[in-house]
Amino acid sequence: MFASCTKICTVKLKRLHLITIKRTLKNLKMDLATYVTNTPNKREELIKELAEITCSDVTSVYRWINGRNTPPAIKQKLIAEHLGVTVEELFPSPGTKEAEK
Repeated sequence: MFASCTKICTVKLKRLHLITIKRTLKNLKMDLATYVTNTPNKREELIKELAEITCSDVTSVYRWINGRNTPPAIKQKLIAEHLGVTVEELFPSPGTKEAEK
């Protein structure tokens, strides 16, 4: 009984955390690196989540965040949907206003 209650509470807290993240991202337009940097308490958890939903390893996610590599378009879409923002906001094309910030 206690274990199932704990699991339910954990799931609800994760959902609440994602809702908070989505609202923050809608108010502040930021790319993936800025977003991850601005979630210091949940950074490692977020990186693991992104690796899991994109079927990638954690090292790849770090490379995307650091700008060494760019994820394929399908993975960009998965990340954007997970965070509740557009692909263009998280992965601005070079030469756009968001990329110059």
